[in-house]
Amino acid sequence: MFRAVDKLRNAVNNLEASLINENAKQTLLEVKEIVELSSHIYEQLKKVDDLVVDTDNKIDSEVFEHASSLDFLYKPTTIENYYEGNYLELFAERRSRELQDSGAMLIHNKFWTANNVIYGNIFGSIPKELITKESVDKLLRYGWETVLVHIYEIKGGMEYTKLYDICKQKFEKYLIVSEKKNNTNLVLVFRV
Repeated sequence: MFRAVDKLRNAVNNLEASLINENAKQTLLEVKEIVELSSHIYEQLKKVDDLVVDTDNKIDSEVFEHASSLDFLYKPTTIENYYEGNYLELFAERRSRELQDSGAMLIHNKFWTANNVIYGNIFGSIPKELITKESVDKLLRYGWETVLVHIYEIKGGMEYTKLYDICKQKFEKYLIVSEKKNNTNLVLVFRV
Protein backbone atom coordinates (compact mmCIF):
# COMPACT_ATOMS: atom_id res chain seq x y z
CA MET A 1 0.00 0.00 0.00
CA PHE A 2 2.82 2.41 0.86
CA ARG A 3 4.38 1.82 -2.56
CA ALA A 4 1.10 2.77 -4.21
CA VAL A 5 0.91 5.96 -2.14
CA ASP A 6 4.50 6.83 -3.12
CA LYS A 7 3.61 6.33 -6.79
CA LEU A 8 0.56 8.56 -6.32
CA ARG A 9 2.70 11.25 -4.65
CA ASN A 10 5.15 11.10 -7.59
CA ALA A 11 2.30 11.34 -10.09
CA VAL A 12 0.97 14.46 -8.32
CA ASN A 13 4.46 16.01 -8.42
CA ASN A 14 4.68 15.20 -12.14
CA LEU A 15 1.24 16.78 -12.64
CA GLU A 16 2.44 19.97 -10.98
CA ALA A 17 5.50 20.04 -13.23
CA SER A 18 3.42 19.53 -16.37
CA LEU A 19 1.05 22.35 -15.32
CA ILE A 20 3.98 24.68 -14.70
CA ASN A 21 5.41 23.81 -18.14
CA GLU A 22 1.94 24.22 -19.69
CA ASN A 23 2.24 20.80 -21.32
CA ALA A 24 -1.39 19.81 -21.94
CA LYS A 25 -0.63 16.33 -23.30
CA GLN A 26 1.60 15.44 -20.34
CA THR A 27 -0.96 16.92 -17.92
CA LEU A 28 -3.65 14.60 -19.29
CA LEU A 29 -1.32 11.60 -18.95
CA GLU A 30 -0.53 12.52 -15.34
CA VAL A 31 -4.22 12.98 -14.48
CA LYS A 32 -4.97 9.57 -15.98
CA GLU A 33 -2.14 8.03 -13.90
CA ILE A 34 -3.48 9.69 -10.74
CA VAL A 35 -6.98 8.36 -11.40
CA GLU A 36 -5.67 4.81 -11.99
CA LEU A 37 -3.46 4.85 -8.88
CA SER A 38 -6.25 6.33 -6.75
CA SER A 39 -8.66 3.68 -8.00
CA HIS A 40 -6.18 0.93 -7.13
CA ILE A 41 -5.66 2.33 -3.62
CA TYR A 42 -9.42 2.65 -3.17
CA GLU A 43 -9.98 -0.99 -4.18
CA GLN A 44 -7.28 -2.21 -1.78
CA LEU A 45 -8.73 -0.21 1.11
CA LYS A 46 -12.21 -1.39 0.24
CA LYS A 47 -11.06 -5.02 0.49
CA VAL A 48 -9.65 -4.38 3.95
CA ASP A 49 -12.83 -2.55 4.98
CA ASP A 50 -14.95 -5.43 3.64
CA LEU A 51 -12.88 -7.82 5.73
CA VAL A 52 -13.49 -5.79 8.87
CA VAL A 53 -17.22 -5.79 8.17
CA ASP A 54 -17.24 -9.49 7.19
CA THR A 55 -15.15 -10.79 10.03
CA ASP A 56 -15.85 -8.58 13.03
CA ASN A 57 -18.05 -11.37 14.33
CA LYS A 58 -15.52 -14.08 13.41
CA ILE A 59 -12.25 -12.68 14.75
CA ASP A 60 -11.72 -13.09 18.49
CA SER A 61 -9.89 -9.90 19.49
CA GLU A 62 -8.63 -11.59 22.66
CA VAL A 63 -6.78 -14.15 20.53
CA PHE A 64 -5.88 -12.30 17.31
CA GLU A 65 -4.61 -8.83 16.50
CA HIS A 66 -4.65 -7.68 12.87
CA ALA A 67 -1.05 -6.88 11.90
CA SER A 68 -1.26 -6.20 8.16
CA SER A 69 -2.69 -7.24 4.81
CA LEU A 70 -0.76 -8.21 1.67
CA ASP A 71 -1.46 -9.52 -1.80
CA PHE A 72 -0.15 -13.06 -2.21
CA LEU A 73 0.00 -15.38 -5.17
CA TYR A 74 -1.74 -18.59 -4.20
CA LYS A 75 -1.80 -21.97 -5.96
CA PRO A 76 -5.24 -23.48 -5.40
CA THR A 77 -5.79 -27.17 -4.88
CA THR A 78 -8.02 -28.76 -7.49
CA ILE A 79 -9.63 -31.57 -5.49
CA GLU A 80 -11.57 -31.59 -2.24
CA ASN A 81 -9.85 -34.51 -0.49
CA TYR A 82 -6.24 -33.47 -1.12
CA TYR A 83 -4.88 -35.61 1.73
CA GLU A 84 -5.98 -38.81 -0.02
CA GLY A 85 -3.54 -40.67 -2.25
CA ASN A 86 -0.48 -38.87 -3.61
CA TYR A 87 -2.21 -35.65 -4.67
CA LEU A 88 -0.14 -33.38 -2.40
CA GLU A 89 3.09 -34.99 -3.56
CA LEU A 90 2.20 -34.34 -7.21
CA PHE A 91 0.94 -30.86 -6.29
CA ALA A 92 4.29 -30.04 -4.61
CA GLU A 93 6.21 -31.23 -7.67
CA ARG A 94 4.08 -29.05 -9.98
CA ARG A 95 4.39 -26.08 -7.61
CA SER A 96 8.20 -26.46 -7.53
CA ARG A 97 8.44 -26.68 -11.34
CA GLU A 98 6.26 -23.58 -11.74
CA LEU A 99 8.23 -21.59 -9.16
CA GLN A 100 11.52 -22.66 -10.76
CA ASP A 101 10.32 -21.85 -14.28
CA SER A 102 9.02 -18.44 -13.20
CA GLY A 103 12.27 -17.54 -11.43
CA ALA A 104 10.56 -17.22 -8.03
CA MET A 105 11.86 -20.40 -6.35
CA LEU A 106 14.75 -18.83 -4.42
CA ILE A 107 12.61 -16.01 -3.02
CA HIS A 108 9.81 -18.47 -2.20
CA ASN A 109 12.19 -20.71 -0.29
CA LYS A 110 13.80 -17.81 1.58
CA PHE A 111 10.39 -16.46 2.60
CA TRP A 112 9.05 -19.81 3.82
CA THR A 113 12.33 -20.61 5.60
CA ALA A 114 12.03 -17.34 7.54
CA ASN A 115 8.34 -18.03 8.19
CA ASN A 116 7.97 -21.65 9.25
CA VAL A 117 4.53 -23.14 8.52
CA ILE A 118 3.20 -24.96 11.56
CA TYR A 119 -0.22 -25.91 10.22
CA GLY A 120 -2.75 -24.92 7.60
CA ASN A 121 -4.45 -25.77 4.35
CA ILE A 122 -2.53 -23.66 1.83
CA PHE A 123 0.16 -25.55 -0.08
CA GLY A 124 1.53 -22.93 -2.46
CA SER A 125 1.82 -19.18 -1.88
CA ILE A 126 4.22 -16.25 -1.94
CA PRO A 127 3.83 -12.51 -1.24
CA LYS A 128 3.30 -10.87 -4.61
CA GLU A 129 5.50 -7.86 -3.83
CA LEU A 130 8.58 -10.04 -3.30
CA ILE A 131 8.80 -11.31 -6.88
CA THR A 132 9.20 -9.65 -10.26
CA LYS A 133 6.29 -8.76 -12.52
CA GLU A 134 7.55 -11.36 -15.01
CA SER A 135 7.42 -14.06 -12.30
CA VAL A 136 3.94 -12.94 -11.26
CA ASP A 137 2.71 -13.07 -14.85
CA LYS A 138 4.16 -16.53 -15.41
CA LEU A 139 2.66 -17.94 -12.19
CA LEU A 140 -0.73 -16.44 -13.09
CA ARG A 141 -0.55 -18.22 -16.45
CA TYR A 142 0.07 -21.46 -14.54
CA GLY A 143 -3.20 -20.94 -12.67
CA TRP A 144 -1.97 -19.25 -9.51
CA GLU A 145 -4.35 -16.58 -8.22
CA THR A 146 -3.88 -13.19 -6.58
CA VAL A 147 -5.51 -13.17 -3.15
CA LEU A 148 -5.58 -10.73 -0.28
CA VAL A 149 -4.05 -12.21 2.87
CA HIS A 150 -4.77 -10.78 6.30
CA ILE A 151 -2.03 -11.38 8.83
CA TYR A 152 -2.95 -11.71 12.49
CA GLU A 153 -0.60 -11.87 15.45
CA ILE A 154 -1.56 -14.40 18.08
CA LYS A 155 -1.83 -12.73 21.48
CA GLY A 156 -0.24 -14.43 24.46
CA GLY A 157 0.92 -17.98 24.80
CA MET A 158 -1.60 -20.45 23.48
CA GLU A 159 -1.27 -24.17 23.00
CA TYR A 160 -1.13 -25.13 19.34
CA THR A 161 -3.98 -27.63 19.69
CA LYS A 162 -6.31 -24.88 20.90
CA LEU A 163 -5.08 -22.54 18.15
CA TYR A 164 -5.69 -25.25 15.51
CA ASP A 165 -9.25 -25.67 16.74
CA ILE A 166 -9.95 -21.93 16.69
CA CYS A 167 -8.49 -21.52 13.18
CA LYS A 168 -10.41 -24.51 11.80
CA GLN A 169 -13.65 -23.01 13.10
CA LYS A 170 -13.06 -19.43 12.03
CA PHE A 171 -11.11 -19.54 8.77
CA GLU A 172 -11.65 -21.43 5.52
CA LYS A 173 -8.12 -21.02 4.11
CA TYR A 174 -5.26 -20.21 6.47
CA LEU A 175 -1.73 -20.91 7.64
CA ILE A 176 -0.39 -20.85 11.18
CA VAL A 177 3.17 -19.56 10.87
CA SER A 178 6.11 -19.05 13.19
CA GLU A 179 8.00 -15.92 12.13
CA LYS A 180 11.62 -16.61 13.10
CA LYS A 181 12.89 -13.02 12.93
CA ASN A 182 10.57 -11.72 15.66
CA ASN A 183 9.82 -15.07 17.31
CA THR A 184 6.12 -14.42 16.69
CA ASN A 185 3.28 -16.77 15.85
CA LEU A 186 1.00 -15.52 13.09
CA VAL A 187 -2.15 -16.64 11.32
CA LEU A 188 -2.32 -15.82 7.61
CA VAL A 189 -5.95 -15.77 6.43
CA PHE A 190 -6.33 -16.16 2.66
CA ARG A 191 -9.41 -14.40 1.23
CA VAL A 192 -10.02 -16.98 -1.51
